[in-house]
Amino acid sequence: DIINNEINNNKPFFLYLAYQAVHDPFSDVHHFTHGIPNKYLPNDILNIITSLTNNQRRFEQLKTLYLLDVSIGKLVNHLKDKNIIDNTYLIISSDNGGCYLNGGLNEPFRGCKSTLFEGGTKIDGLIYNPKKLLSKYIYNGLFH
Repeated sequence: DIINNEINNNKPFFLYLAYQAVHDPFSDVHHFTHGIPNKYLPNDILNIITSLTNNQRRFEQLKTLYLLDVSIGKLVNHLKDKNIIDNTYLIISSDNGGCYLNGGLNEPFRGCKSTLFEGGTKIDGLIYNPKKLLSKYIYNGLFH
């Protein structure tokens, strides 16, 4: 609704969307005491996730990551449907590396969240715009 309202104003707008995912707890502990119900994911995705880990915390984190990806995909598709994706910058970032105790995996870096090692401070980031940015540009400097 926010995007649709802003489009109707015919002015540039800024939308900050902060997801809780991927962050512990990986589900609403008031509704799902044993993690994200498997019914929210397609069976082929569950099979892939199951093949990747036998650690329950990592399993929950990977399910959350998949659902985050689906949500961002819906946002991008909506922007495409409204014909504003070409005039949009999509910036994806994180605040720190993952926590090993909660299923985080920062390989090949040492360390995790709350440490000053690369595993706690280096994260992937993305800036996307189909028309205005150089394609396949990799920036190795600081970004946050």
